[in-house]
Amino acid sequence: MIGGVPSQDFPIYASERYALESFKYSLDMPSKSGNYILALLFSEVYFRSPNAKVFDVLLNDMNVVSNLDIYANVGFSSAFNRFVPFSVKDGLVFVDGVETDYKSLEIEFAKGIADNPKVCGIAIVEGSLQDAEELFPIFTSSLPEPEMVDEMEAMEEMEVYDMNEEEEEEVHHETPKFKEEAEEVLVKHAEKKSKTRKQPRRTQRKAESEGQLPLVPIFIGIVIVFAVWKFLFSSDKGAKQE
Repeated sequence: MIGGVPSQDFPIYASERYALESFKYSLDMPSKSGNYILALLFSEVYFRSPNAKVFDVLLNDMNVVSNLDIYANVGFSSAFNRFVPFSVKDGLVFVDGVETDYKSLEIEFAKGIADNPKVCGIAIVEGSLQDAEELFPIFTSSLPEPEMVDEMEAMEEMEVYDMNEEEEEEVHHETPKFKEEAEEVLVKHAEKKSKTRKQPRRTQRKAESEGQLPLVPIFIGIVIVFAVWKFLFSSDKGAKQE
């Protein structure tokens, strides 16, 4: 799982695009003049230490994110966003109030001092910084979301162990096997709760049945009494005839 974001955003931060060298995206410039936010979405799902992946981000050849170290900011498998304001006026792009020479948005992820550049998601948001933060929220509280509580309780029952590189790669891609194991534990939780709710009913029915007379022994007793009566009656009748 990816920390700090709603569950519906997990797929964004669990996937990535990276390259051995710098790479670039070219996007059409917004046709409407106004203020915009370039939303850059990241998470570190491979390295488990700082200074292992460090790179820059440029917008129209202007450095807008320098020496980005995702792990140093949020740690492993947690969402991290960078929002870059820019504006469009009369068909021109301005970054930090400086006019650029491009008629498009050239977003470059430049190789830095460690490993390779990467990105999990890119979005262009019309409006203010607050608008972008509302679209891509990150929870700063250490408390989990209510809908994640059952999943976290289930995970605690699963065996914890040190992963090798192959297993880390499986977690990185969120394999169905990992998801099925979590769902299986959740099913067990539900079954336990269901059995707990049904138990008092079974106990009550058992107590009620103990207060009733058993039918089978009564029936057997009636048959025995009838047989004895019939035997005595036939014997008494035979004696009178003699």
